[in-house]
Parts: sequence; structure tokens; C-alpha cells
Amino acid sequence: MIEVNAHDTQIAVKLTGGTFTRRVKAGNYSFLPGINLLAGTEGSGNDGLSLLLSGRCGFNDCTVTADGREVRRRELAEISCLVGHAPPHSDRVPFRRLAERGLRKNRTSLLTFDDLAGKFLLTSARYGRRLSYMGNERWRASLAVGYAYGKSVFCTPFLSAEGWEKLYRYALKPYLELLRADGMTVILAAENESCGGDIADNIIHFENEG
Repeated sequence: MIEVNAHDTQIAVKLTGGTFTRRVKAGNYSFLPGINLLAGTEGSGNDGLSLLLSGRCGFNDCTVTADGREVRRRELAEISCLVGHAPPHSDRVPFRRLAERGLRKNRTSLLTFDDLAGKFLLTSARYGRRLSYMGNERWRASLAVGYAYGKSVFCTPFLSAEGWEKLYRYALKPYLELLRADGMTVILAAENESCGGDIADNIIHFENEG
């Protein structure tokens, strides 16, 4: 179980394309393995909480525990994957190299690279590309990399309802269900319940108070 005790605060997250500031809303939050939908409009605090749990930023005004033990940023980063993005400092590394590096590090995995690519339906013509150059396939490629590294928590950036209808329900939804079946914790930050509400095990609503 992942638990967060948060004060209302702002976090700064450095990603490809720049540094982004997001709100984390005060509250006590609990996440069990399965799909946890954080439903709310952009800026309501749902994506800030998801990004915090990805281990990509500091969080001085929040306490995070994993299975009853308090963890800090570095420990969160060890167990978490930010969906749609390469691991920190790996933006220029091709997908295949990232995945193979993860499989070597994750000594409990019996998967081969071909097993992994098949599990996430990745196309061989894109194996040599960076994640950011894999088109829509980068979403499930990032899941594959996290899976290779043995990550147990998968966090999404904010997903709009329009984006879900046009892309994410095809590019992400079946693979989030796959992660759930394997006992992972998914933190899905999205605009409303139309974005994965039908597969969510837990839904938390966030109101945008301006």
C-alpha cells in the first residue's frame, strides 16, 4: 500500500521539454495495487499527486509511506515509473537498450527482450528509437521499460478526456489492465471518469477550487 499525507503545496517536476510546476492538494491518500483513478480537471491536484508518486520531484510538505515504511524521493524513484517518459537521464537512450538494461538489473525477471516486446505489442522497426521518437507507441514502450526494471508503481501525467477517447483508451487501457493483473499499482491522473473509470478499482475525485 502507498499512503500520502500531503499539505497544499506546489512541486516542480523536470521533464523533457522543461520544468513544470504542479499543485498537490492537502489530504490523506491511500493506494492499493490495482488501478487508482484520480479524476479532476487539470490543475485540481490530481496530476501533481501522480507526479509526486513518480519520484521525479522533492516533496518537503508531504509524507509518503510504502507498505508502512516512510520513503523519500530516491526510494520512490526506485519503485515508480512515469508513464510516457524515459527514466531520468535516459532521454537519449534507445528503447531496446533501456529495456535490456532494465532486464539485466531486475534479476527476478525471467523475461527475455522478445518476451517483453511481445507482451506490450511493440514493433521491431522502433526498437532502435528513443521513447520520445516512438510516436503513440511510446506510451506502452514506457510501460515495458518500467516493467523490465521491476517497477511496482506506474504513474501517468494528466490525461484529458479528449486524449483518452482518441488515443489513450487504445494505447494505454489494455496495458494498464495487464499491469493490474500482475499486481502493480497504477496511478491514473485524468480529467474525469470517462477516462478509465470502467476499469478503475479506486476513484478519488479532485475539485478545482481555482
